[in-house]
Amino acid sequence: MSLRGFAAACAAAVFVGLGGCAGHDRGCCVNGRAERAGCAHAFCGGGTCAPADGAGATQALDAARAACSARLDDLHRLAAEAKFDEYFACYTPEATFMGTDATERWSVDEFKAYARPHFDAEKGWTYTPIEGRRFIEVAPGGMVAWFDEALLNAKLGECRGTGVLTRGADGAWRIAHYNLTMPVPNGIIESVADRIRAGS
Repeated sequence: MSLRGFAAACAAAVFVGLGGCAGHDRGCCVNGRAERAGCAHAFCGGGTCAPADGAGATQALDAARAACSARLDDLHRLAAEAKFDEYFACYTPEATFMGTDATERWSVDEFKAYARPHFDAEKGWTYTPIEGRRFIEVAPGGMVAWFDEALLNAKLGECRGTGVLTRGADGAWRIAHYNLTMPVPNGIIESVADRIRAGS
């Protein structure tokens, strides 16, 4: 079974929601989980309960993936536009950002300190998602997702972003972890490693 199929199957077996199930007996659901036998709803995506069948669960998962993808699009657009507050609103308060340099493992506050002078000067950064090369999976439960995406940058060329999103109590997806890297072709990886070790 594929990872996507596994997630859909799990979603069909476990009700997920925020504070209960809208549209039917809320008493059957406690903290987003079905507590009564015969509960007919399995997955809640963005406040909408889906029937406990494969089609309903898949629809909810697809909706969650679309919301996560929209959040990532916002992240890159706001960085390019140097919109400081809006950009950092895409992250959870406890998020971690990892940049291309080995020293760049930042909390949100540390990342803000790095970004502030660039954004104040209206000089953000532009990483353009490559169409068809973003992949998002949603964990059983519908509250956590992980992704990888290919990006283009004018200076660095093709880059890769990977990370984790979580859905908050307000139903919005935000980035809890983002790792920006530059894939290195196998044909030159040893020479690159040698230069890194040499400090050049």
